[in-house]
Amino acid sequence: MAVSASSAFPVLVGEPGLRPARLRVQCWPLDPRLPWVPSRLRPTVAVGEVAVRSDVLRILRLGPGEWQVIGDVLAVDALAGELSAAGMAPGAAGTVPDAAGTVPGDDPGNATVSVTVVTDAWQSLSVSGRAARDVLAKGCSIDLHPLRFGVRRATRTRLAGIAAVLECTDALDRFALHVASSYRDYLKSWLDDAVLEYGF
Repeated sequence: MAVSASSAFPVLVGEPGLRPARLRVQCWPLDPRLPWVPSRLRPTVAVGEVAVRSDVLRILRLGPGEWQVIGDVLAVDALAGELSAAGMAPGAAGTVPDAAGTVPGDDPGNATVSVTVVTDAWQSLSVSGRAARDVLAKGCSIDLHPLRFGVRRATRTRLAGIAAVLECTDALDRFALHVASSYRDYLKSWLDDAVLEYGF
C-alpha cells in the first residue's frame, strides 16, 4: 500500500504504488564528450545526485560511469529506445568509439558500455515523516543531516546490514530505499521494528 508523508505522523513505511521499471547503465572509461551518451544520461549532475527528467523518470548517478534509471515503464522504454538508437540495446554490452574513433585513457580504442534491464532484480520501499531520518540512521552510517543529504540525493550504503541505494526524493522527509528483491521482506521487517518507538 502506498503512503505519503504527513506532519501528523512521525514516520510511515510503505511501498510505491506501481512497481517501476529500471535500467542499469554503465560505461568506462567515462568521457562526457562521447557523442553516443544520450543527453539524458550525460553527467550534468555530480555523483550522488538525482536528475528528475519528468514526473515519471528519475536518473540516479551512482558513480562516475554508472546510472540507475527508475520510472514509468513507457518512460524507461523510451530511454531504452534512445540507447538503442545510439547503438547500445538493453541487455547487451559492447564498445562504441567517440567522434574521433578514440577515447582518452589507457585503452584508446573504444569505450565499453553495458545496459541492463534490472526491473525484476530490485524493489523499493518508502520511508517518510518527520522521524524518517532518525529511523534510517539506526541502520546506516552515512550522515543524513538535511544539509548533507538533501532532496534529490542518492547513494549506495549498507542499511540494516544489506546493500541498498538510499534516495531522498521530493521532500526532506521522504525517502526511497532500493534493494535487491530477495532482501525486500527482510528490510520491511527491519523497518517495522525500527519504527516501534515512534508509536507504530
